[in-house]
Amino acid sequence: MDLGLQGKKAIVVGGARGIGYTIAQILAREGCDIALTARSEDSVKDAVAELGKYGTNIVGRAVNVKNADEYREWLEWAVETLGGVDILIPISSSGGGLGSEQYWHNAFEVDVLGPVRAVETVIPHMEEQGSGSIILIASTSAAEAMGGPQAYNAMKASLITWGKQLALHHGSKGVRVNVVSPGPIEFEAATGT
Repeated sequence: MDLGLQGKKAIVVGGARGIGYTIAQILAREGCDIALTARSEDSVKDAVAELGKYGTNIVGRAVNVKNADEYREWLEWAVETLGGVDILIPISSSGGGLGSEQYWHNAFEVDVLGPVRAVETVIPHMEEQGSGSIILIASTSAAEAMGGPQAYNAMKASLITWGKQLALHHGSKGVRVNVVSPGPIEFEAATGT
């Protein structure tokens, strides 16, 4: 398939496994240069090595999106290393969990502030060049009562509203914002199979 992405520069936060890795794989196959990250240095190294087979520039370093300063530094490093940014996909997630307030803090920090920090860091670069695409990853859980009362569902719902606001605010400057809401996806690292 040819999506017209040859030579584009993409940042995939949470791109070392699962849906994030599959997104990075499709982008690499389509000819994108990619900077990716995850919390595990080993996962990042494995993903970078595997994606290298597509012949594009694939770089990565581990970072925890909850560490705001290091995360913003990583994002600036990614833009500089790639020589720009055309696509931003901040997909990292804390996952679900019922119960204590701790889940709410963690989900807010990762699922909401992770994308917020990424967008705030990257969007000035996109606006300066007059183009760019930001894809926020919500979930079908945002519209369902899936799994009981979880912070995850509420945080993903917030990305839908925020994505609409971003699209309206930055569209005139050439930056497109979309929100994608996948349903449950089974993958090897998540199930232990």
